Amino acid sequence: MYPEADVPVIQLNRDYSRDAQYHYDLAKQLAGLRTKGVLIMGSGNMVHNLGKMSLKGKDFNETYGCDWAIEANELLKR
Repeated sequence: MYPEADVPVIQLNRDYSRDAQYHYDLAKQLAGLRTKGVLIMGSGNMVHNLGKMSLKGKDFNETYGCDWAIEANELLKR
């Protein structure tokens, strides 16, 4: 989109432990960055496979997922 790479970017993920009001309030706080030319991108999690995703019966504080996804996520965090 920006071949000159001259646009500052902030990448955000949705925090599944927070409610919609939290995210709405966060967006209001970040709105001023748009007027300064900052691109705000929402991208989801670092590792995911939507074809294997299941939230049914899951506690968001619990660590779960495919072994390869957990391993990749830990590697990326390090």
